Amino acid sequence: MVCEWKKQLEGSYHIPENNKIQNLKIDNFWDANGNHQVSNGNGSYEGTTTEVFGYEILEKGTIKDGYRDGSWILTSINNKEKWTLNYANNAFTDGIYVDDKGNSENFTELYTSPIDNGGKEKIMKHLVKNLIIPENLTSNIKVIAKLTIGLQGGISNVTFPDKLDATLEKNIKSALLRLKDVKPATKLGKKISYTISFPINIQASK
Repeated sequence: MVCEWKKQLEGSYHIPENNKIQNLKIDNFWDANGNHQVSNGNGSYEGTTTEVFGYEILEKGTIKDGYRDGSWILTSINNKEKWTLNYANNAFTDGIYVDDKGNSENFTELYTSPIDNGGKEKIMKHLVKNLIIPENLTSNIKVIAKLTIGLQGGISNVTFPDKLDATLEKNIKSALLRLKDVKPATKLGKKISYTISFPINIQASK
């Protein structure tokens, strides 16, 4: 009987003191052919993952004392995208993303949210200035809007989990869709679409 070897990894997750992102500590790693690449937390790692963007990426780098160390090279299997990620003291420090057209982007955070980068304040200021409050709204309310912030910072796909006054819903959606310059989310330096549920406090018309 011929048994197909399946890549295996032994490790655990934790959050380093100097890094807000959960980090994987690798104790042992075997490649697809059964070669023991990382032993007792040390060695050279080479493997593929689809967990980052949903498509296959080849990762190459050094594991030292269980953590990524030095420069890691990530390459997309299907296109020309490439990343260089630098690590020191068990944590990510900085990186460079090169897209499939050769454009490069330096970054110092693995992930960024448009809400954490001033997006929340920008959206609220925009609504205060542009949202028309219906005259029949007699009490303050809190509305949850589900929306997508696109690669260019525009808002789309605005929906509301809870039923609202039809005029209020229309006015909120209209105001949000006119906002075009929210800073988009990024993952490993690459802009990505980002869908969130966003709370909006609305004061009644006087």
